[in-house]
Amino acid sequence: MKIPSSTTLNNDSNKEKGGIKVLLSGDFCPHKRIEELCLNGNYEKIYNDLLSTLRDKDISITNLECPLSEKEDPIKKTGPNLVASPKCIEGLKYGGFDVVTLANNHILDQGERGLRDTLRVCKEADILTVGAGENLEEASQPLYINVKEKRVAILNFAEHEFSIAEKNKPGANPLDPVRNYYQIKEAKKNADILLLIIHGGHEHYSLPSPRMIETYRFFADLGATAIIGHHTHCAGGYEKYNGVPIFYSLGNFIFDWENIKSDSWHEGYLINLSIVMNKVIKFDLIPYFQCKDEPGLRLMDETETVAFLRNIEQYCNIIQDSNLLDSQWRSFCESQKIDYLGRLLSLNAIQRRMLKKNILPELFLKKKHHATLLNLFRCESHRDVMIESLRCRKYEK
Repeated sequence: MKIPSSTTLNNDSNKEKGGIKVLLSGDFCPHKRIEELCLNGNYEKIYNDLLSTLRDKDISITNLECPLSEKEDPIKKTGPNLVASPKCIEGLKYGGFDVVTLANNHILDQGERGLRDTLRVCKEADILTVGAGENLEEASQPLYINVKEKRVAILNFAEHEFSIAEKNKPGANPLDPVRNYYQIKEAKKNADILLLIIHGGHEHYSLPSPRMIETYRFFADLGATAIIGHHTHCAGGYEKYNGVPIFYSLGNFIFDWENIKSDSWHEGYLINLSIVMNKVIKFDLIPYFQCKDEPGLRLMDETETVAFLRNIEQYCNIIQDSNLLDSQWRSFCESQKIDYLGRLLSLNAIQRRMLKKNILPELFLKKKHHATLLNLFRCESHRDVMIESLRCRKYEK
């Protein structure tokens, strides 16, 4: 089998012998004030005192959370349809980023044209991409990079929302443990170092679900060097599982948004991996605030860093205690129950309040109907038919 071609980075640090420094961040969405700064060429105000840290690396990777296109052609979906000017690519270049991951739930927000524009803009800017393509086969290809006489493979997966590639349709590489198994084993054969970057998790929840724990640890057992997650818009915990660091959520990197009440939206951390002899021997967390009062980034001061890392440590402790993790997970699901059932049953605000207060719940969810719904979602065969049946209604553009 022919080994896929790879790219050699020409960073100055590439001349040094020894370990490889990989810098990773969460979601980059040049929205609102950040887009304005990019259009005005005011890149220094975006990165502020993080700029030197961002440039001190061999490889740096961020998740590009929106298509870059001049033409808006929003698909039919739930949630916002994001887009930013292609000129924002200059902001990424200024930050020194080598790679953007594209397997996320927004990369297809502006349809096939938006994805193609994004791929073209990145290529013209000499920024490498991974995780999306013209079809499922192309989207699932790893990115190979040669650095310091080592071959680094990067694979990028996204949970299934409205952005997933199909056999003959552009989009993102899906999180699918069966397909991902073969992708990981193939990339591992052809590289010294394998980085897995996964876009998934529960928004505004700082812990992984038991399913995520099981899946990410499975990927670690397959040979990943490190696993990095994002999507939840809040910073989460991490663990070292059988020698493999797994970071479940880095939080937002740069994501300006209106009417955000939660402080967690504005907090995140960079990961700086030191890789020697194909293993992560050290990693550093670099906490910051983003778009809190002013647009852009700011390193946390010592007091802020201590408080932030204390919270991260609590999440890490919960991850290591399966009973406590399950308890937290059940509490989270209970807090989301009315919202999810309301959406499933198309309940209005009054009906949701009645359901929450347990007023005549049988009006909205009869026992037999409850059992039917549970079976349709829980059973794999029924769920397959349900998904295909809903897709056949042509709600997707």
